[in-house]
Parts: sequence; structure tokens; C-alpha cells
Amino acid sequence: MVDARAMRWGLLISWALVSCTASGGQQRPTAQTQVDRDVAACRASPSRCQQLAASYVVDPRERREGAARSSDLASARRVSTVGCELRDGPSCLYASMLAQEQRDARGGLRMAEQGCAINHGPSCSELSAIRGGEGPLFDREIALSSSRRACELGSALGCSNHVIALRRFRGPFDPARREIARFLRAGCTEDNAAGCVLLARSMNAGEDSIERDEPRAFELFRAACERAAPMGCFEYGQLATREAPGRPVDREGGARAFANACEGGEAQACVALYEMVRLEESPETPRRLALVLSRACELSHAPSCIMLAVFHLRGTGVAQDVERAAPVLDRACSAGSTIACSSLSSFYASLARPDGRRAAEYGDRGCALGDELSCAMAVQARLQFPTAGGRADALAFARRVCEGAQRALCPAVVNTMVRQGVAAQDELVTRDVLPLLDQACGRGAEGSCVASANLRLTGLFGIAPDVSRAVGDLIRVCQGSSPDSGLACDLAAGFTRAGIGTERDLVRAAARARTACERGHTSSCGMLAFMTTRAEGVEANLADAARLSQRECEDHRFCARSLEDPRGLSAVCRAATAIAVGGAAEGETRGDDLARASCGSLARSPEQVFRLEIRRRQALRVEVQRTSPAYDPVLHIRRTCADERTEIACNDDPLAGLNERSRVERVFEPGTYFIFVDGFGATNAGRFRLTVTAPAPTTSVGSSGPSA
Repeated sequence: MVDARAMRWGLLISWALVSCTASGGQQRPTAQTQVDRDVAACRASPSRCQQLAASYVVDPRERREGAARSSDLASARRVSTVGCELRDGPSCLYASMLAQEQRDARGGLRMAEQGCAINHGPSCSELSAIRGGEGPLFDREIALSSSRRACELGSALGCSNHVIALRRFRGPFDPARREIARFLRAGCTEDNAAGCVLLARSMNAGEDSIERDEPRAFELFRAACERAAPMGCFEYGQLATREAPGRPVDREGGARAFANACEGGEAQACVALYEMVRLEESPETPRRLALVLSRACELSHAPSCIMLAVFHLRGTGVAQDVERAAPVLDRACSAGSTIACSSLSSFYASLARPDGRRAAEYGDRGCALGDELSCAMAVQARLQFPTAGGRADALAFARRVCEGAQRALCPAVVNTMVRQGVAAQDELVTRDVLPLLDQACGRGAEGSCVASANLRLTGLFGIAPDVSRAVGDLIRVCQGSSPDSGLACDLAAGFTRAGIGTERDLVRAAARARTACERGHTSSCGMLAFMTTRAEGVEANLADAARLSQRECEDHRFCARSLEDPRGLSAVCRAATAIAVGGAAEGETRGDDLARASCGSLARSPEQVFRLEIRRRQALRVEVQRTSPAYDPVLHIRRTCADERTEIACNDDPLAGLNERSRVERVFEPGTYFIFVDGFGATNAGRFRLTVTAPAPTTSVGSSGPSA
């Protein structure tokens, strides 16, 4: 939305200084003597005063490029003030803006009032800007009357500003609001591109009694951008990078528009350009990102300043400058920036000679601000570096988080402790960590309920599987409305559909999948589409199924769109590759999706099947590790290959966030088993390595139960 601050309720100061400059390329000899000459010339010809004043001001772009000379605002203001006293309207406007640049708001007000009094429309528009801004000079009625008068005097910018004033100062049902459409149209002229942006925004949304016309709005944005209106370039860039009926995506054109808008002073365009450049794979990408951040920081975009400091801290795209960056990030961390806290924690942990104490300190500060990543870094620093406290202090830190006000962050801390590898050796999980999750869960931290359920379903790290309790916890979280309920509903839907850990109930399974879908867990949308196609617990509706499937596919790079039940699983089972205990196999999932699972959002991605023969009762670890990026594997095991009801174990991630692997540890009775290497939801396919090994004797494994 264009607002008074963005449009400046008139000409932006920097834009005015550039547009008014006519002879500013030469260095002035003997400044005082020249000012006297220019004042005399101004008195002789008042219409030249603005041009003469502008010659003392350096183009803002020249300033950024290191121009040899600097602006002399005092001299410029002196000349333009003389012009205003001689009743030259443009001089009044320029003198007003120069006064405001020098932080003399009342002086700027006097000049704008003088210009408006002699019927100079742009000065009336500037008067409206000053009276409509925050501070002691605010006067709502003068702001409204001045912008209206500016419009009546023929200032298109005044018309646009009056639209903003009406929106700001008149309620939605005020009769005066009905005039907005008229002022919008009057404000869109060749010399007021910003007014065309206002009109185009209303036209694009069909608001303010303006008929909706998206193609016409797109062309207005394009034209405004071509006339160097930064807001127009930003809007055009946004539309150009989105697909629309009859209009292809133009990423290159959108990037150019964002770059122009960023250069023109639109910080949000710099942010959009940063996101586009970030996706490019080029040796020049870091340098370009640093340049964009630098410009956004110049425009007072605080998050960009913080990211630029991170770049300097790491030497990314710019020269490394720790002495400059660290204090900036420390202040930002103290001011509440979790990015600054976690970046400093990571930096001190990754030095050639790590500073574990400072890594833990900044992790603690970010964790206190509610940042999961910082919490993980704080506990990791304690576990990795003796100077940061060691394992005992890590456990004490975990207790403080899990038992205190930050208990919602308990899973991040616990999962980090388990990942560090200390758990499987000394029963840390079963003795200390799992009870922490249970305590946090009992105190209402539903993320901890999901994490503890995952560990009980997995049967890893010495935890005896307890499928019924785990699924019961998931169902309870699903019935709530916390941010973790979507994942809980997705997992609960799979187990309810398969009848694992709870009674098999297709109606409840479909309802839980729908809840997860509505709460933003898009893989559950695909699960519900699958069930809707087959009338599993819900009335068959192919149109609804297609819509749900498309919703899932829109959020993922790869998506199996077929809703038809593929045939041929029996043939694939007969051709399953044999794998032995102690063996390994590499492969790639591709082709049709043939099998479903109780976890991994039904694992509706392509799979490969392996046959495992067990001759004696033994404990085994079955693990799949991805070897291609972005693949999220799912592992499920059956006794009868073509019958999903014989599933005995299923695992998506052994711990939250470990998407690169899946693992099952359990006791296998003698017989034949079929190992499915699958993918999460309908969105994953890739290369992998599968291993079947006997775990170390010190590791306790459960005897039964599926894994999540």
C-alpha cells in the first residue's frame, strides 16, 4: 500500500534535489562570493532562483559513488529563500524541502505556506505533507484542505496526496471517501507516476469504486516504472515474477524492476531482489547479495543492516571485518535480533580456535528471545567445548529450558543433545532427556509431546517402544490448536488409517488429515486427496481430490500428481532386490508410486523394494541415507510385500530435522521381510544408500512397534 511516508506526501527530498539540479557539475570557486552573485542573479530573475539554488546540491547517487564535492545546503537554501520571498512558487517548495533536510521543520513549514499562499500547487501539497506528518506540526484539517487545494490548482501529486489523506483521516463510511476514485484518476498523469501507482493498486484490487482490471493495472505499473517511479518498479516486479492468466513469468524483467526500485529508494524492493539473487548459483552471487544488502541498509532497513554485518563477520561477498561487524551484531542481539545472536554463536564456534564460552553466551541470549536455532547452538557449544561447561552443564541448561518459561523450545534442545552422539552410549536419553520432554509435555508444551512420541515410536537410543502412548499423545495434540498440531494430525492420520497404536478408523483418519491440511501441513492435503479418491473414510470426490493434490504440489518442486491407483506392486515384489545382514545397497527411487506407509504422510512417492531373509532372532538396525540433495527418505518394513496391513515398522526421521535419513532398530524374528525405501508425502524421490547392520551390544533396542 502506498502511504504518506512512501510518497513523502509530495516530492521525495532526494528526488527533488536530483530533478532540480541543472548546473551542479562544477566546483564553486570562493563559495561566499559566488553565493552573493547567485542571490543577485536570483533577484534580477526570480524564475532562475530554483535552478541557481540546485547547483549547490550533489546528486544523491553521486554521493554514494564518492563525488569529489559535497552539498552546500545552507547556500542553496539562502538562494531559494530569496526566490520564495520574490513570489516564485518552485523556489518556495525547494526552500521548504531544504529546510526539512536541515531538520528545520518550522522553517520548512513557513516556506510551504508562502508557496501555497501564492497558489503554487506543489507547495500546497508539501504543506499537506508537513501538516499530515507526526509531531508538533500535525494538523489534520490543514493537511486535508491543503492537499485538496493542491489538486484544484492542477497538481496531480496533490490529487494523489489527497487520496492518502482521505484514507487516513476519513473513516470508511465517511461521505468524503466516495470522492477517492475521482482524485485517483486526476492524480495519474505523465508527470506524476506515483499517482498512477496509486490508481493501479486500486485497479488491481478492484477497490475505491475502481473497476478491477488486472491487465490494465499491470501496464500502469510498467509505465510508472519506465518513468523512474520506484514504487511502480516494485509493483511491476512483483507481478512480473508471478504467473497469471495470459501473462508468462518474466523473472529477468522483474529482477531489473526490483533493482531500479531498490536504487530509487524502495527498501522492500531491495529485499525482493535479495531473495531472487540468493537463488542464483554463481561465483558472483555473494558479492551481488552484499551490494543489495548495503543499499537496503542505506535505506535504513534494519534487518538488511544486520545481514550485512553477518556478511562482514563471515567474509561473504565482502572483506571480512570482525572488528566492525561483531559490535554491530552484539547491539542487534541485545535489541532482540535472533539472527544476530545465532550468527555470533555460530561464528565463535567455527573459529580455528573456537571460543566455546562466547558461542554458548550468544546461544543463550538468542534462546532467551525464543529462537530454536540459538537454543540448539547453546547446548551444542556446551557439549563440544569444555570451556563452555561440558555435558553436565548442557543437561542443566536443558532442564532450565524444558522446565521454565521457554519449555516450548525443549524439543530443539533435546534433539541437539541426541544428535551430538552422547545419548546412545550412556542412556542419557532414557535417564535424563526423555523425562524432560515428558515434563514439558505435561506442562502444556505440545511440541515436546510430539518429540517424545517420536522417540517412543522410533525405539532408538535405549528407549523401549510404546506405540499406544505415542499415538495417543499425537491424537491429543492434534485435537488442540498449537503450531505443532498440524504435524501431530498428519502422523496420527497415518497411524489411524493403518490401525497402529490405535483402533483402525478411516473416518477419523480422513478428519485428522483434513485438519492437518487446513493448518498448513500441505503433505496432509495430498494424503486426504489419496483417501478422497478411494472413498476411504470420506465420500469420493475426484474434483475435491484434484484440488487437494494441487495444493500439495504447489508447495514442492517434485510432486507425483497421479491420483490413479497404480498396478504392478506384486510384480515389483517378486523382483525385489535381496539384501543380507551386514550388507548395503545403493539405488534411486523413481517411476510410479506403488505402496503406502503409516508414516511419512502415507509415503506416496516412488519407492524401491528390498527382500531381507532372517534365519535367527536378532536385533538389527536398518537405515537409509540419502545421497542426493533435498531427498527426504521414508523407511517402512512389511512381512507381506503387497499387503500394507502387515507393516511392522515405519520411520520418516529418527529425530526432528534429520530429513537426510530414516532408521529402524528392532528385534526381527526369523522369516522374510520386505524393506521399502520410499519418500515423504508425494514430493520426494532421489538416490540413497541402504544398510542392514547389527547394532553395538551396548545399545538397547525395543522388541516391537513401528517408528515415526
